[in-house]
Amino acid sequence: MFIHKATIMPRGMSLGVTWKIPVSDKYSQKIKDVQSEIDVLMGGLVSEEIIFGKNNVTTGCSSDLQRATSIAQSLVMNYGVGINEDNISMFLQDKKNISEDMKIKIDKSIQKILLDSYNRAKKVLHDHIDELHRVASALVEYETLSSDEIKLAMQGKSDQIGKNRKLKQKEFNLKDNKLS
Repeated sequence: MFIHKATIMPRGMSLGVTWKIPVSDKYSQKIKDVQSEIDVLMGGLVSEEIIFGKNNVTTGCSSDLQRATSIAQSLVMNYGVGINEDNISMFLQDKKNISEDMKIKIDKSIQKILLDSYNRAKKVLHDHIDELHRVASALVEYETLSSDEIKLAMQGKSDQIGKNRKLKQKEFNLKDNKLS
């Protein structure tokens, strides 16, 4: 998956959105790829904690956390990830007809998957803190960034974003004048 566009402009209930495009259609995914998707979903929470402090995180990442929890629950309940070594797989539609002991194991497994993803996201963002700040600054300045603009921001070339946009606007105006 790669980032198509990111914005800090509110969209519906969201305070910002990142659009991702799959590299190719997938009919099945490796467990590690699904876990990576959870890592990405945790990135919003972690980046807010890094930028604003743990006590100043907004509710903006709530839909990402809901999605991460849903994916983690699917990993545990549909694929048996993390419950115990003896369990090859299980498919549970819901927790209604299982023992309290198994419900606790499921909840602990889901929590572990989420915590592991949180920690991986935290490490990646700390390892790339300069890029995080550059992209955040570019988003504040431009509000919406394409994938190419995100790459420029990560490289510290945010000034090039403005130049490219002005050039594209000039080209558009020239084409528009020719059509009139």
